[in-house]
This record gives sequence, C-alpha cells and structure tokens, in this order.
Amino acid sequence: MENINSINLTQLHLFSTAKEALSSRVMMKYTITDLERQSQKGRSVIYYHFQCMEDFYFELFEKYIIAEVTKGCSSYEELVVSVVDFILSNKILCQNLANLSNILNKPDYLLNKFASCFNKFELPDNKLKPSQYHLMGGIVHTIQTWFEKDLKLTKVEMVDQLLEQGDLLRNYLK
Repeated sequence: MENINSINLTQLHLFSTAKEALSSRVMMKYTITDLERQSQKGRSVIYYHFQCMEDFYFELFEKYIIAEVTKGCSSYEELVVSVVDFILSNKILCQNLANLSNILNKPDYLLNKFASCFNKFELPDNKLKPSQYHLMGGIVHTIQTWFEKDLKLTKVEMVDQLLEQGDLLRNYLK
C-alpha cells in the first residue's frame, strides 16, 4: 500500500514539474533529460512510471489536465466552458502539449475522451454508442483548428462553436 502511494506522489511530482516547465515558455522539445534534471528524479524512476515521453504526455493530459478540467462539471455546457477556460488560462502549457505530443494528431483518442464526457453529462442512458463516437468529430476538429490558429479565437467564439457542435449532436441523437 505504501508503495502505491509513493508511485502516485512521484507521478504527481513529475507532472507538477513538467507542468511548471511547459507553462514557462514555448518549447520545441522537452526530453526525459529535461524532466530528470528539473524534477531531481533519476531516469530510472521516470522510466519506471513511463515508457517514453509520449506516454508521459498522455498520462499528464489524462490524469492531471482532464481531471482538473472536468472537476465540478455537471453538464456539457459547463465542460465546454471549463475546457476553454483551462486552455486560455494555460495557453503555453496547452500549446506545448499539442506541439510536443501527438494528442491532437490522434483523433480517435480525442473522440473517445469527448464522447465519454458527452455521455457522462448529456446522455446518461448512453445513447452515444462507441460505434457513433465519430459524431464527435466536429468538436475535435473545432479544437484542432483553434490550436492550428494559435488560439486566436476569443473565449465567447470558441464556447459558441463547441456548444453549437454539442447541439448538433444532441439533435442528431433525438
């Protein structure tokens, strides 16, 4: 039991270290060596938890960012506002994660994440089946385009676009 807690604490430390570094400036690369030096954890400790930096980025996104963004949300509308607020409040971090990882280039991964949240908040009877997750493509495309345009849209514009995508999906599933 104690070992599990130390693993979680170690991962939290690595995530916090990386989040701080990736929030400071736009980076062309962030390596295991960078994480090792900044976290003051040995390379073997990092590799014990993550196979490579790509795995680290996905875990950071999954366990740290998604958890933070979805906390307190009880509807799709609240989730959209929370996602947009998080991205705008953490522009450099989010741009670095988008540029340094393949998260935005893995539409199936993002489709599954959004579909899961949409089901949780909007479709408690799980009307959206895994075979229909492609319907979330408009939401994923909207976010990918926002990043490609260096997050130039305003909060209101982005929220409106994502809510419109959700409305289209809701209407389709009726």
